[in-house]
Order: sequence, then structure tokens, then C-alpha cells
Amino acid sequence: MTIAPPNPRVDAAREVLVHAETKAAGPAIIRRPQPVRIVPRDTPAPSALDGASDKQLGLIVRLVHEVLDANAEFTAEIDALGQLLTIGHLSRCQSVAALRATPFTKQDAMRLIDELKLMGSAIADAASV
Repeated sequence: MTIAPPNPRVDAAREVLVHAETKAAGPAIIRRPQPVRIVPRDTPAPSALDGASDKQLGLIVRLVHEVLDANAEFTAEIDALGQLLTIGHLSRCQSVAALRATPFTKQDAMRLIDELKLMGSAIADAASV
């Protein structure tokens, strides 16, 4: 039986695999989510048909309170998200009615929901470490 000579491509692939496995198994790092990159609107408020639904608004209110109940340090990040969507002090929002008066679209609501879920999961991951 003969042994094949070393192959540089195989060695490079092994190094990449070891690096990826080491990185994946590395220590857990608490990372704050990156701020949402929603571009502020310079256009007038959308029509009622384009506005966020009451279900979306209710989910936003619930997620804001869940994030703040888990970690109040995220107040500034939540307010920054709100400012991008022309919602002052989103962290203080108490009801769907308060959000209903704000002019943002379903797409804006989806982005905001995604960012709030990301914050919630970051907090949950940090708590489990």
C-alpha cells in the first residue's frame, strides 16, 4: 500500500475546517444587535391602505415591553429605532392606539418587528450564558 503525497489543497481545506469549527465552538459573546438601517422618509404619510395593521402594531407594543422587561438598557436602542420611523419615544408606547397615529407602512412595521425580535433573542442568549 502506498501513501499519496501531501496535497496542498487538502491541507488548506483542513485548516479552513478547523478554523470554522473553532470559531463555531468559541466562547459565547454578548452582542447587541446592530441598529436597523431604515431610511427616514421625506414623503408624506401613506394612505390608510398602506399603513401597518393592528396586529402588527399590537405585536410591536408587546415586543417593546418584552425587551424592556428583560433588559431596560435597551431603551435608547428602541427609541433610536422609533426616531428612524418618526415615532418619538417608542419605548414609552403603551397601546396600539398610540402607534396607530404614527404614519408608517406595513414594511416599516415588519422591519421594526424583526429588529425587536433580534433584540429579544440577544437578551435571551445573554441570559442563558
